[in-house]
Formats: sequence, structure tokens, C-alpha cells
Amino acid sequence: ATMRFLTDWGIQCSQLIDWETGESHFEGEMFLKILELSKKYGYYGDHTHAEPEIPPLGKGGSLLLYAGIDFETIQELQERYGEDYCYIGIPTNGGIGNYVSCEGVLVVNGNLTDTDAAKAFFKCMLCDELQYPAKGTMYNCGASILKVEVSSEDIRPHLNYRDETVYSWRGTDLISTEIGMISLEKYSKLLESCVPAPEIPERLLEIIYEEDEAYFSGDRSAEDTARIIDNRVQTYLDETFLPE
Repeated sequence: ATMRFLTDWGIQCSQLIDWETGESHFEGEMFLKILELSKKYGYYGDHTHAEPEIPPLGKGGSLLLYAGIDFETIQELQERYGEDYCYIGIPTNGGIGNYVSCEGVLVVNGNLTDTDAAKAFFKCMLCDELQYPAKGTMYNCGASILKVEVSSEDIRPHLNYRDETVYSWRGTDLISTEIGMISLEKYSKLLESCVPAPEIPERLLEIIYEEDEAYFSGDRSAEDTARIIDNRVQTYLDETFLPE
């Protein structure tokens, strides 16, 4: 988590890559510090990337958690850590570091003449059956596109497989009503703070993770690891770079 967190920041803020000239700076002092910090605080056991679904934070665990966050995960973090954790986002040179990504948008053809059909389409996509699918149903629109409102009215009872009455919000069971309401408040504030996620070429991250494992396992020095990554990233940039 620490490695991904700091590396993303370095790439986005042009500290590890100069996006104006297409030059790699992974051999510099900053990336060496990122490697050393990540080895000290961001890995466990055999230092592989096979981390638990929610890794331990704090003493004996990781410095931070880098992950896509949904309501279910926020509940689990709330139950485990209470108020001893917070959402800090990715460090930026300004602005907000909490990101949201979308894999598509709802659109209609600008030349459409049947506006009633367009209205019916959006009305269908925003209906309760698709936005708030009942627990156990198979159909939904992929993810809610409605603003998260913190309201006890949205928390609904249903019977689980043991015929016990449990409460859920938009199809996700609550660990408890108290934890659920606290988590909803955090979820709502987090989403309100989000800005569109910047794009980082996946191949860049693959190069870094292919080479950093030897350092974390103790088979290669930080300097040699940085040099190899720098050479590979520069080759990638030479082949693909387009000036901003």
C-alpha cells in the first residue's frame, strides 16, 4: 500500500517522470526513499504483494491502506479501528487526493427526436429497483449513480438465510445499526470530497512491480532496483511518449 501510494503521487506530480520532456527520474533520491519507506512500513511476511483483503494498520502492520473503498469496506474498517483511522487521499501539490473513477457514462444521441424515450431510459436507470437492489437479487446497473444520503429511512430490514431480521443499506447488510450510520456518514463525506481519478499507464506500474520484488525480498539493493526500473521506464517512455 505504501509503495503504490507514494509511487502514484510521484508519477502524477511529475516527480518521478517529467511529463513535459518524457524523462524518467526513478534513479533519483526520491524513489530511493520511497523504496526504503515502503520496505519499512508497507509490507509484511515474505514481502510479496499478496496482502490480506484489509491489511492490519498501525503497530505491527502497514503505515496505510491503499484500496478502492466501498460502503462494505468502510463498515469493516469502522468495526476494526473505530475512530483510529482517517481518509487522507493521495498527496498532491494542491487540490484533493481522494479519487473516484467511472468506467462509463449514461448518454443519449444528440440528434434524438424522441425525447420521451430518453426520459424513460433515465427514469428506468434511476429507479429504486436498479439503484437499490434488494438483497440477493441479480440485477442492478453496476453501481449507484445517485448521491449518498445519510438517512435512517434508507436502512431496511429483511430476513437472512437463517430467517433472522437484519438491516441493510442499498443491498449491503449492516454490521450493526450504530456502525452502519457512522459508516454512512463517512462514506457520504468521502464521496463528496472525491475528484476524477488521473490516468496512470498500467504498463508503468507493471514495470515497477516486476522489478521491486527483488529489493523487498533482499535479493537486490535499492540503488540497483532504482537503476533497472529507471532504464525500463525510460525505454517505455521513448517508445510511447507524447508531450503534454
